[in-house]
Amino acid sequence: MVQIIADNIISGLGKTTLENLNSIRQGRTALKENLQFRVPDGGKVVVATMDDSLIDTSIAESKATRLEKFMMSSVKEACGNLGDVLSLPSTIFIFSTTKGNIAYLESNAKIAALWHSAKVVADYFGNPNTPITISNACISGAVAIIVAKRLLDAGLYDTAVVVGADEVTEFVVSGFGSFKALSDEPCRPFDANRKGLNLGEAVGTIVLQSVRSVGEIKQNNCFAVPQFVTAGAISNDANHISGPSRTAEGLYRAIMRTLSLPYGSKAEGLAEGGFINPHGTATMYNDQMESLAIFRSGLDSLPVSPLKSYYGHTLGASAVIETILSAHFMDEGWLPAAIEYQTAGCTPSPKVSSSVREIEAQWFLKTVSGFGGCNAALKVERMSPALRWADTKPTNNVDIEVLDTFCIDYEGEVKDYLSHIYSSSQIMYPKFHKMDLLCKAGIIAGEHILKTVSEDDTTALVFMNESSSYCADSEYNQTIKADSFYPSPAVFVYTLPSIVMGEISIRHKLYGEGTFFIEECFNRNMALEYIRCLFCEGVAKRALLCWIEVRNNKCSLSAELICCL
Repeated sequence: MVQIIADNIISGLGKTTLENLNSIRQGRTALKENLQFRVPDGGKVVVATMDDSLIDTSIAESKATRLEKFMMSSVKEACGNLGDVLSLPSTIFIFSTTKGNIAYLESNAKIAALWHSAKVVADYFGNPNTPITISNACISGAVAIIVAKRLLDAGLYDTAVVVGADEVTEFVVSGFGSFKALSDEPCRPFDANRKGLNLGEAVGTIVLQSVRSVGEIKQNNCFAVPQFVTAGAISNDANHISGPSRTAEGLYRAIMRTLSLPYGSKAEGLAEGGFINPHGTATMYNDQMESLAIFRSGLDSLPVSPLKSYYGHTLGASAVIETILSAHFMDEGWLPAAIEYQTAGCTPSPKVSSSVREIEAQWFLKTVSGFGGCNAALKVERMSPALRWADTKPTNNVDIEVLDTFCIDYEGEVKDYLSHIYSSSQIMYPKFHKMDLLCKAGIIAGEHILKTVSEDDTTALVFMNESSSYCADSEYNQTIKADSFYPSPAVFVYTLPSIVMGEISIRHKLYGEGTFFIEECFNRNMALEYIRCLFCEGVAKRALLCWIEVRNNKCSLSAELICCL
């Protein structure tokens, strides 16, 4: 089992978790109009930002970027009472972000690399391990927590420091604006008059530690009663890369797996003593999809507590800070008001409240969804008589076999080369021609390796690269740097590396897990350890492991289909 032993949130509402909680109880929002950013229709931009004065004074003068300084400050605040745990080889840093230092893309590509920020922060605290960076679109924070739990349960590490961070930039604001997904007023999740989402920036740090017996449970300053991350799951809805499933297929599957219930069932016997913290972006289709997933899961009697009206959508930080806040709500026995929530706007309607509610909860469910059709859910529980306990042992000792491989190592005009492979392989998938280069390479790999896999929820996708979605990022950046300012939604949707997993899932109707790691080089051993965790947990029978790097007229791809013996 995995216990939460420390946390911190830095946002426009404060530099500690306590300050954020107090602001929320008072009904304060960090969302404000910001004249720095522009959107295609010239409308008002409402975002939530962090003031630089919140950066720890001992870190402020370092050569790190603004976002990295906030990350360092958050880790330092969270771990101030944990002694030398940050520098131990038994501690792993795991970072979740969507765009990181994207503002440096043209001036310094190395600084813009997501793995680089992770290394800067881990090195600052003297950690000897190569940090893990996860970029899974809007579900990145939940995936990072789930990955941390699995690595700890497997006995690979004792402690995981999970840091979620993103900042508001012209790149991201213009992109969501190009989709006409932004609201020109503070967002209203699940309300009938919701107009779209707001973007925000924040950093959250949650420290998790493995507990293998009751005697190892720590009494700490976080909570009156110890809390544990007890389960989590990831699922693709195999539907569309920029719109949620109208049947809530992916999120429903993630919830069922998290609750250890079979597909097609409902959690009616479990639907008490808990609450749900949803993604709740206040977009028309996402809120409706989440409402349907809650209903399909049999959890529609539970209180639902969205938080985007306080922070906006903080991307890679979102699920981290919202998990932290929900854990404290459970500990303190209250749920915040949904600001300006007036009229139910979804069918069926979740139990959202416009006022503060007193609760007595023993568990909560955190749900998230994102571009590429990705979805995740995780469960946090208080230690109580209702929480079954059993001493646990490491669980990733399984044998694996490589069933098939496929490789590309090419230098030259990558676009023409991939088109040549597509044509010569007699692949019939017209959508191929609309994709970015990363997705084209992934689709080709999938065609060769997943020949016999379709309509499947037991095949996991474990992808990794160094430069994230560099090619699409660079192409999109040109659309917002031009004098005419024409941000392209068709390009922007591909500025997330995990979209390639969404495209493969749609093509082969895969409803299993997908995790995208960003690393300086192909860390195959780490990926195989994680795949073993998936096999031991029973969430996958096969895994497509893929290093997929497309950049500067080079394409390097190494794909393996792996099974559990």
